[in-house]
Amino acid sequence: SFVRMNDAESNAFPYEPHLAAHFAADAAEREHVWWGRAVSPAERAALSDRVAQAAWSADAIGIPTFARILRDVHLLENDDLSTLRTGRGLLAGLAAFERFEAFRPAGLPAPLFTSANLHQDLQRWTLYGQLFDGIGEIALVTCHPGLADAMKRTFGLAVSANVIIPPRHASIPFMSERPDTPHILPEVIDDIVAQVRAHAAGRMVVVGAGYLGKWIVHQAKAAGGIALDLGSALDYWIGLKSRSYQDLA
Repeated sequence: SFVRMNDAESNAFPYEPHLAAHFAADAAEREHVWWGRAVSPAERAALSDRVAQAAWSADAIGIPTFARILRDVHLLENDDLSTLRTGRGLLAGLAAFERFEAFRPAGLPAPLFTSANLHQDLQRWTLYGQLFDGIGEIALVTCHPGLADAMKRTFGLAVSANVIIPPRHASIPFMSERPDTPHILPEVIDDIVAQVRAHAAGRMVVVGAGYLGKWIVHQAKAAGGIALDLGSALDYWIGLKSRSYQDLA
């Protein structure tokens, strides 16, 4: 499995003591971006446990690079990362992964660490064709109903299943085609995982599902798949520019 942990994934990690007073408000703001509303503290804790488990068990982990960190530091001001929600998220994630041995399940080898923007780098370097070459069928987890056809056209891939999830709230205004569902992802996550596990064994599973996509990746791996958290790359393949120019789109 490969998961990417950026500033927003800090909902799954505790803030350091001097920043802890900001955690609940920061987490709620992220949830509004993802799902249009905040979840209860109990649900937040349950979801964070799942995402943390996925992170500590992954074979490869994407973490923020220096370039991403510098985006939150204004060089003409006397500030630091702790003054912004995204900066506090970066600090929490980096502090956690500096101590990954304390959380990683016993018996697992050390993970491979790479860039959290690797999914965009692979697109920029036109390497997805090589990645997908010869793998046969893949399974998709996405909010884009038309992605299976796009993958066939672009990469010549057979798609065994396109498991559709509710879209990210902040992306809905930009989507020309989206699932018709009143639910947010936390409400249907167990059903989504069951569908993914039914198709994962012996296949590559490509996931674009944000924060809870990490848990989906973890479950696909547990069911016998090779699971990749490719995030906004799936938006790019469908023609949706959901990230800034600096982030490829």
